[in-house]
Amino acid sequence: AVIDLETTGFSRVWDYIIEFAGVIYDEDTGEQLSEFQEYAKPGKKISAKITEITGINALTVQNARTEQQVLGDFLEWIAVNKVDKIGGHNVKSFDMGFLAERGAKYGFAAPSKDGIIDTLYICRAMTKAGKLDVENHKQVTLAAHFGIEYQAHSALDDVKAWIRIYEALGLHKTKE
Repeated sequence: AVIDLETTGFSRVWDYIIEFAGVIYDEDTGEQLSEFQEYAKPGKKISAKITEITGINALTVQNARTEQQVLGDFLEWIAVNKVDKIGGHNVKSFDMGFLAERGAKYGFAAPSKDGIIDTLYICRAMTKAGKLDVENHKQVTLAAHFGIEYQAHSALDDVKAWIRIYEALGLHKTKE
């Protein structure tokens, strides 16, 4: 599964997850098998800066379920689909860290950190090895480098763009 979260800030303790997104896709065929996307109502005000970055504001989440409810369903979606690999950009420290910390707050077990595919670390290594020439390793920069247009910081769009970046980097399985 490829996942992305949008949050009210960077603190796993004091901030909340306000958007959850994930796509399960078949690396062999490129077919999308399952999708999850839902906003969550945070226990604090969404700052103007976060709204500027994500486009998510109080109106977006006014009728949303709580973080605890959506997080429980998101973790269940990962478990039910028997996800053995989780991909994303900066997923290892940011998204997985938030899932672990926020999940622990509500008594939920976080997904395994085994099988993480993090394009931030992969691209840094590729740049160091001279295999990738980009100005920085932000997902928007990588997308632009590969001619991929998308709405950055919309969790579901980030996930779908990640899949295209992953394929453009030649990291996906290929049929022989």
